[in-house]
Amino acid sequence: MPLLLFEPILTLLSLLMVIVCWFYFCLWVQSSGYLTYIREQFFTYQPDTAMKIAGFWNLFSMLWMCQFIIGCQHMVLAGAIATWYFTRNKNNLGNPVLYSFYNLVKYHLGSVCLGSLLVASVQLIRILLAILQKYLRNKTGKCARCILSCCQCCLYCFENILKYITRNAYIEIAMYGKNFCESGRQAFKLLVNNSLRVTVINSVGDFVLLLTKILVVVATVLIGIQMLEYKEGLQYVWIPLVLAGTFTYFVAHCFITVYEMAIDTIFLCFCEDCEQNDGISRPYYMSKSLMSFVENSKKAMNAQTGPPIQNAPPTTISDKV
Repeated sequence: MPLLLFEPILTLLSLLMVIVCWFYFCLWVQSSGYLTYIREQFFTYQPDTAMKIAGFWNLFSMLWMCQFIIGCQHMVLAGAIATWYFTRNKNNLGNPVLYSFYNLVKYHLGSVCLGSLLVASVQLIRILLAILQKYLRNKTGKCARCILSCCQCCLYCFENILKYITRNAYIEIAMYGKNFCESGRQAFKLLVNNSLRVTVINSVGDFVLLLTKILVVVATVLIGIQMLEYKEGLQYVWIPLVLAGTFTYFVAHCFITVYEMAIDTIFLCFCEDCEQNDGISRPYYMSKSLMSFVENSKKAMNAQTGPPIQNAPPTTISDKV
């Protein structure tokens, strides 16, 4: 499904539009209020309570829209990959990416709105707490500052956990089409029941993906060094190299998220496949390489060498997908 690699480009363009709109409305909010005289030839706009509320609402809307766009990307990727997983004959896939986008627009926009609202709310609370920390920096003791720092750390951990559960809830929604709360509960149940597998996949997978990002950045910097080594008139070579490396990291991160979402989706599909099928009377949808992680894998492989898989009785998941 090569169209999946174009999904980050569409997401990036959408995020840029949201940020531009947020900045535009920030200018309107900051330039609103009562024109107040300071001294000769100096005036300023003093915002009232309504303008202050509008500023925070503008910030929250930006956070919500950004999380909504990222959630839409997760939903499209999860739907396409889940369709690929639960299709025995891959030649009959058709256009899974477009079909997943169609399902998102028709059925699942409300679930993405709810999931993005939860994440954006936690992010807004963290920003408000950071503002409070800055305001009370020189007005409180060490104990109060320590408590605020602990609260900020707890909120950061809670935000990451919420993002992880929300992403897996999107995968369950793409598989079964249920609402956000029920899908989140099912995803949490699967993750708890397969906690050891989750730990291994997250640790090894995240490490490999991080090495990939680092490799891309290092390769870009090395190429830049070779290109700028004999460049005349350039005094500070490391400034463009640092900018190129930073930009490269964000670009690599955007495309690596596709593989990260694919890993999470295939893992949850694998867990659902193991729970719904036994590999003998109800054949697995997984490939033979994945069957090495399942009990009765040898019997399942022997069963697959007999009758064709296409003639196997349908399972609950295939009907729902």
